[in-house]
Amino acid sequence: MLLDSVECDAHLIDAIFCVLVPNPFGGVEPYICKRLWLITIEDICSRAILGYHLSLNQEVTSSDVLKCIKHALTPWQKLEGKYQGYSQNAGFPSALSQCYAGLCWKEFKVDGALANTCATTANKLHRLMGITPKVGKRHNKDDRPFVERFFLTLEQTSFHKLPNTTGSKTSDPLRNLPEKAAIKYYIQVDDLNYLIDTIIAGYNASEHQGIGMRTPLEYFQFLMESANKLPEKVPENYGTVLSTQSQEVTVKGNLNKGVRPYINFCYTKYHSDVLRSSYKFLNKKITIEFDEEDLRVVSAYHNGEPIGKLKASFPWNNVPHSITLRKAIYSLIKQKKIILGNNTNPIEEYLKYIEKTSKQTLIENNNYLQARRYSELYVNELTNTKQAHDQLIKHNTKTLDKIEPNKPLPPPKIARFK
Repeated sequence: MLLDSVECDAHLIDAIFCVLVPNPFGGVEPYICKRLWLITIEDICSRAILGYHLSLNQEVTSSDVLKCIKHALTPWQKLEGKYQGYSQNAGFPSALSQCYAGLCWKEFKVDGALANTCATTANKLHRLMGITPKVGKRHNKDDRPFVERFFLTLEQTSFHKLPNTTGSKTSDPLRNLPEKAAIKYYIQVDDLNYLIDTIIAGYNASEHQGIGMRTPLEYFQFLMESANKLPEKVPENYGTVLSTQSQEVTVKGNLNKGVRPYINFCYTKYHSDVLRSSYKFLNKKITIEFDEEDLRVVSAYHNGEPIGKLKASFPWNNVPHSITLRKAIYSLIKQKKIILGNNTNPIEEYLKYIEKTSKQTLIENNNYLQARRYSELYVNELTNTKQAHDQLIKHNTKTLDKIEPNKPLPPPKIARFK
């Protein structure tokens, strides 16, 4: 039956891409990035790809798997790119109807990788759908044949046709100096998200021999319309459940010395006006919930009662960053390779350090790509804030122009006492 069983797996893309690094003397310089993972979730019955995630990590993590699940449950929208790449009727099942987004699965088949079987992934799945991962054998294509077949089709019809392909193995005749091709044609990592989205959306709209030459989207909709009852939906807060983690921390501080309450989390102090004035929490355990992709703010609770939002101390309170990136930066700080002074942006300092090191370091350091994305996100946030501020000033100026000038005050009168 539809959505009774889905398969999830990760695939190392058979291609090499480059990232363009600004040169201090002008222009850009291309650097090679080799390890890029694609995680997908496929419905066995309809052969439709429900969702995917492109990971820049050296190895797939539980966070990557959860992001893939979130993408599969969220209504799909076309991405904006440089090229007109979407084929006719291309898309994902979640875009066919609002009723098809966020539907529960009954079986989640994975291999034995730790990212799939760890407590974080299992607990989130059980909380949302009441299921746990069904673990099969690793490196066994017969155990999850449908998603493995999709990866083979994906490579043969897309990445193996690019000049920067590595082929399926080192002796593959398709492999022809992929590093030079990636640099020559500027085939960038930034374009890969759009490329993958168009390819998978097109696959869902292509005829499939295993389902009677229907497209996966057509067959998915046919089965949905034929069903007596749609599968149950996940809770509305599924996005928050999948993107947040929780951890117990101890509230620090000293009333006698005048040190207001705060918490330490991931090498940084967090505080708020409410926590600073709540000495009753001193030396007590509280629970914090945080987004691994943005550690600027965490939510604090004590015995289930909300304390409020806690903000990171400077310089981690402004620039978006992940927990992986913060740990990488602090590792360099401990080695005295990076020094954070006043008014410094830790992401920019990290980028400068990586760009000054050897090319080999940059090739192997996928955190650099994440840092660049967060830096661009921060610039966009500042730009949007400035635009909103300019619009507010423009609106207030127009409002003041409409107000008539005040009439002159009457002449003062001398007080007289009887």
